[in-house]
Amino acid sequence: MLLAVHGEDGDRLGEQELVSTLILLIGAGSETTVSLIGHAAQALLAHPAQLAAVLADPTRWDDVIEETLRLHSPVMHLPLRYATADIDLEGETVRAGDLLILAFGAHGRDPEVHERPGEFDIDRADKQHLAFGHGVHYCLGAPLARLEAKVALPALFARFPGLRAAPGGESGPTQPSFITTDRLSRPVLLA
Repeated sequence: MLLAVHGEDGDRLGEQELVSTLILLIGAGSETTVSLIGHAAQALLAHPAQLAAVLADPTRWDDVIEETLRLHSPVMHLPLRYATADIDLEGETVRAGDLLILAFGAHGRDPEVHERPGEFDIDRADKQHLAFGHGVHYCLGAPLARLEAKVALPALFARFPGLRAAPGGESGPTQPSFITTDRLSRPVLLA
């Protein structure tokens, strides 16, 4: 549809706008969901009691997804925002026009917000996070990402009920990026 709009006359997407939109759709609409699913599967393999709980009660997949988003925000940092006014942060001033890096993952790991913030716990009462942003910048694809994870995770564990982390392979190498938190691989054993 974007290509068709690009090809029509009138006030339509220019070539650079089209390319930028496609890159955004691929990056934000695919890689982030893959990261969410991978982190959730890895966390459940590392916490067999929680995996057993969710397999026994499929209504708990929402808890798995929200806790994963809290602890492992697929987009950890987002650069290229600018302060629109001077901001006082505990005695330090961020000046209007200063470049900012937003740390979406920081809120979910903040010990002033979450008890035991570094632990994966689907029974945690408060799973609030900023993994999808906030306000006018809230991700339009958030419901789709949640739905994809809610379909993929039960299917993964149903297809491979003996799935487990490979010895010494609890986590593969990370994606070389300060923006995303994904891993290049997650070694597992299928049974």
